[in-house]
Amino acid sequence: MADVDSSRTRQPARDETPEERADRNMVELLHELRVLQTGVQIIFAFLLGVAFTNRFPLLNDTQQYVYIAALLLSVLSAAVFATPVAIHRGLFHCGEKALIVSLSTRLTKLGLWLLAMALDCVVFLIIDFVLGRAQALVLTAVVAATFVGLWFVFPWVLRRYAGRGCSPERPAPPLPRPTHAVSVPVSKSSDSLTGPAGGARRLGPPGGRPSPEPPGGTAVELPAVVSREQWREARTALLQEEKAATALLDRIAERRRALPMVEVVKPYTFVGRDGEATLLDLFDGQRQLIVYHFMWIGDAGCSSCSILADNMGHPAHLKATNTSLVMVSRAPWPDIDGFQKRMGWSTPWYSSHGSDFNYDYQASADPAIAPIEYNYMNQAELEAKGMDYFLSGDNHGLSVFLRDGDQVFHTYSTYGRGCETLVNTYSYLDLTPMGRQRYINEFPHHDTYEDAGEHHCH
Repeated sequence: MADVDSSRTRQPARDETPEERADRNMVELLHELRVLQTGVQIIFAFLLGVAFTNRFPLLNDTQQYVYIAALLLSVLSAAVFATPVAIHRGLFHCGEKALIVSLSTRLTKLGLWLLAMALDCVVFLIIDFVLGRAQALVLTAVVAATFVGLWFVFPWVLRRYAGRGCSPERPAPPLPRPTHAVSVPVSKSSDSLTGPAGGARRLGPPGGRPSPEPPGGTAVELPAVVSREQWREARTALLQEEKAATALLDRIAERRRALPMVEVVKPYTFVGRDGEATLLDLFDGQRQLIVYHFMWIGDAGCSSCSILADNMGHPAHLKATNTSLVMVSRAPWPDIDGFQKRMGWSTPWYSSHGSDFNYDYQASADPAIAPIEYNYMNQAELEAKGMDYFLSGDNHGLSVFLRDGDQVFHTYSTYGRGCETLVNTYSYLDLTPMGRQRYINEFPHHDTYEDAGEHHCH
């Protein structure tokens, strides 16, 4: 006999990283909050107008108390619905988007309760004034039951029903329970470890229960101990996924090479160790040019960009393949020169200070100079995703140029995690059981590990 629920097949999990999932959830939540805020504003405007009508003094004591309750509940619900914005403003640079979404979801549920009570008070006030107390009590109870049913019970029932055929949004099934734990150091700013996809995950002792943090570290679960045959079986299964991922990356690289290109006709002037230079000069006689857009914050380079620069290798291999690699920042050259000497980097570094180069290639944002765009999203799209930190100042990225004689062409640019493959520190750590352990902006400058403070690169 066929299963009656055969049409409701289990849906696969979304192919997205924890950060992408958190970003998507935050965007969806913000859309919901916009709808709710509109409703609250309408209620508040109505209540505010009531107090200034000629018939307001005719309200009896009970009605006036209900009016005050409705007014206060609407104000509280507006405050609760706006709190996720404040939380996001305070934590957006800390790599805690998942925490922001979790807190915002709880606040939204609380706001719904407050809004439901405010609407009940409004219903009671109007019906009590027009029809009488008995009718007001009955109809208010019916409305309250409707709110509870539609806003809370119905979604709960749907969630339970959907749970039979739909998989929750989880990045992967859990690994076998570890049999022992080890203590490892953690960063001063967070006790969370960053997984292979960059998302923070909190680890503890076997069984998932928190334990006191030992001196200098936190308890971290190790993989399960199995026989050599069981290990080989698990390893060969993973090998097939690794080969598929390699083949996919090969296809992506082929498509990247086949992208069309745009001629660069705008003149740009840079300043480097040897003085002024043009974009053509940055090729240093090579056919290809890779420019890393290095963020500059205050009087130093961004710590996240710095770990990428730490991972830049010897230039001989790139030069042997007709490619030049340089870094470009909008900071004045003397500042760049001093910081580069401090960090001990040899990769050529240029200042684009005073030119439009950074703005034209989405590495800096100022609407007075150029329309805001980052990672191929305009200002409205960035705001909708809660990425307000990309709307001003410098951002990181990478651009590729090709030279044909004296003609220069732009072939490729990438931003955000598109530059992550250049961070070999992560490539090595991804091979280990404990993984990345730190979010990218939790790595300090390599000469400040002993006294590293907060880092606010994104």
